[in-house]
Amino acid sequence: MIKIVIMYHTIIFENLTFNQRASLINFIKINFPNIPYNGFGLESKSILIVNYENNKIVGCVCLLNNRLLQEILTKSKIDLEKYNFDYGKGLFLYNLSVDENYRNKKMGTELVNQACELAKKLGIEYIHCHAETDVSRNLFLKLGFIENKTIFDNNKNMYLMSKFI
Repeated sequence: MIKIVIMYHTIIFENLTFNQRASLINFIKINFPNIPYNGFGLESKSILIVNYENNKIVGCVCLLNNRLLQEILTKSKIDLEKYNFDYGKGLFLYNLSVDENYRNKKMGTELVNQACELAKKLGIEYIHCHAETDVSRNLFLKLGFIENKTIFDNNKNMYLMSKFI
């Protein structure tokens, strides 16, 4: 039996090379095929937790400081109702992506757990996200996130969720 070794790396988006950025954006784009490409919200200060196997990205999750998120949303004139800014120091979790060959192997769970551990080390009080599918909603519920609100957006339910850490 061959043991799969997954390497987790925590990086800041702006510290990636051009090719690394392109590779990551392409990976996310493949895993979100129904979303028109717009950079997927990857901001320069986004914290990334990326899984690699044999130098190939097999999973990632992005985190963004609430202050930066609020600035970006305000500049873009995006409705803040879609995000939770109600309490203290938080991080927004987004772009949770797992290569289709690695799904149902607890990688999404591990990525979110890694994000929570990192947030705790950084002195963050909570993580918030929005789930747009039943799969992501159920994963976050299983990991202790609570639903704060459900809104109807783009002809589907969006679940605003958070977890104190």
